[in-house]
Amino acid sequence: MGYFIKELPEWVVNFNKQRIPDQYFQKTWERKLSEAAYQISDQDDASYEDTWDGNTKTFPHIIDGNSKEISPTFYRQFGDSPFSNELLARFALATIDNEKLGQGKYPDFLAVSFSAPDLVGHMFGPYSQEVQDIIIRTDETIGSFLDELDKRLGLNNILVVLTADHGVAPIPAYARQHNLGGLRMDGLKLRKDMEELLVNRYGALKKGEEYILGLVNQQFYLNEALIREKKLDLKEIEDFVGQQAVRTEGVAAYYTRTKIIAGEISNTDIGQRIVAGFSPERSGNVFLLVKPFVQIAEAENEYNGTGHGTPYHYDTHVPIIFMGKQIKSGVYHEACSPSDITPTIATILEVEPPSGSVGRVLTEALK
Repeated sequence: MGYFIKELPEWVVNFNKQRIPDQYFQKTWERKLSEAAYQISDQDDASYEDTWDGNTKTFPHIIDGNSKEISPTFYRQFGDSPFSNELLARFALATIDNEKLGQGKYPDFLAVSFSAPDLVGHMFGPYSQEVQDIIIRTDETIGSFLDELDKRLGLNNILVVLTADHGVAPIPAYARQHNLGGLRMDGLKLRKDMEELLVNRYGALKKGEEYILGLVNQQFYLNEALIREKKLDLKEIEDFVGQQAVRTEGVAAYYTRTKIIAGEISNTDIGQRIVAGFSPERSGNVFLLVKPFVQIAEAENEYNGTGHGTPYHYDTHVPIIFMGKQIKSGVYHEACSPSDITPTIATILEVEPPSGSVGRVLTEALK
């Protein structure tokens, strides 16, 4: 049973009072290695990269929020830099020390999410020099973190698991340059055009009313309350939206909420991935499956950079690395998923896995 405390522990309050990010104001993010080492990556001044919160697209990146004074933009730039990973590792060690993790009778869990590579990847793309550099630096940060764990508790007493929550697509313009057929669809126009099609088919609405509430994460959210009020068939409208969307360049297929709930999705790899990502409380009505290397810009700030969220390999292939005395050294090629981590850890601890666990135990990697 979990719980949340109402107030931060005193040591966290004191940690925050140090205002450690402020110490990085006007710090320069340079390449970690020589410039020649980055020739395996894309050119540094690629036009399709996003601007770094208004900062330059090329090295060096000055973390100053584009101002002579500390500002919210500075903190965003700091979070989007490798230095935020350093702060996170520092806080994780402070957590271990102050909460006395690993020093009691029962096992303790500590989850650390190094999110800066994700943010940098969105802006500059996975083949950018910035991503190459932040991966080099993140590797160094994790190495130093593990060294400190070894000093404090001994790595022989610790099970380490490294994974990621998703992959990433190349920037569409980069994909086109490499003959992969990349395309960035105008999501704002797609939504506007779809609304007009619905009005033409099902009738005009009062001022301020819309059939479509939003296009988010490649999903159309329909105004179900309005559709019920007008006594229209939701299933029919979902299919109409999907059929019209598939006529648009870049859309390969569609899936609807009604069919997912009814269990009518084909038992294909992609179909079941769509089903696995469905949440009755949060998902939309019409899921668009874009073609490979296609992205939908759903907001004004999404016309550069890249994203993720498709069921394709580049978006779903992630590492799973276990390290500990319970693990059999080796490289394993059996199919696996991050959902396998929880039951595997439960097996190592000789406890029941959580009721929501859906993965398998990675027995091939256990001693």
